[in-house]
Amino acid sequence: MDRPLWFQQLRDALRARRVAPYYAERFMDELWYHYLEMKENDQMNGSLEDDKILLARLGKPEILAAQAELVQYSNWLGRHPWLAFFYGPTAIFLGLLIAMTLFSVGCIIPLTKGETIFSQPWSLFPYSFLGHLQLMSIAVMESIFLCYLLHKSNRGLAWWALSCGVISILCCMANLRYHVFAFEPFNVVLDVGFSIPWYWFSTAWFAQRLPRTLVPIGIFAIGVVLSRKPPRPQQLKRFSVSSLTRTRLSTAFPH
Repeated sequence: MDRPLWFQQLRDALRARRVAPYYAERFMDELWYHYLEMKENDQMNGSLEDDKILLARLGKPEILAAQAELVQYSNWLGRHPWLAFFYGPTAIFLGLLIAMTLFSVGCIIPLTKGETIFSQPWSLFPYSFLGHLQLMSIAVMESIFLCYLLHKSNRGLAWWALSCGVISILCCMANLRYHVFAFEPFNVVLDVGFSIPWYWFSTAWFAQRLPRTLVPIGIFAIGVVLSRKPPRPQQLKRFSVSSLTRTRLSTAFPH
């Protein structure tokens, strides 16, 4: 079933108002669903109104586009994107790094206090990559959390890219390393901070940090794909779904 020309006029009005494409598509899908439901109700009541009358009941495209422009950024995240998606990720990363450091000092390092390489030979190996795993876990937790916030904010791809870049740079520059002195007795020194290479193409420096730098990029890429996926008609819960309407929607939105 083809959409009436009214929906193309609404699409043009939304584009003129610079409404986010994903939000605009979802908004139009819900109006299309409502239009089909009104058409079905008219058939059930035996009154076949003209399409122009049904579309007039939805409203004028210009007015609906103006309302959508106001509503799409109605939450706090949408109104303050710089605070939420630039300064926020930095503050969250620093907070998680401090928490991870305190956890290491209070729980991990004391496990091998007073031991030697002979009494606990397994202890030396985990320290060599433990810091990288901890930083990677920070990257994973923060990336998933920010993907959720970005999805709720209805902001465009530019803000996804900005948040992803902030986390990737912080993960690349962060240090959380254990220096182990394995002889009598065990002595572990924790090095926490940020660093950059003496020269930009430092192969060893990047090789150590490349995995945890790419993790946020991968998570954000998955988040963008999932958040931009058009909702199934059955997921539009604003209106009830009857069997006839589902059949029409499956025809209009083939999967």
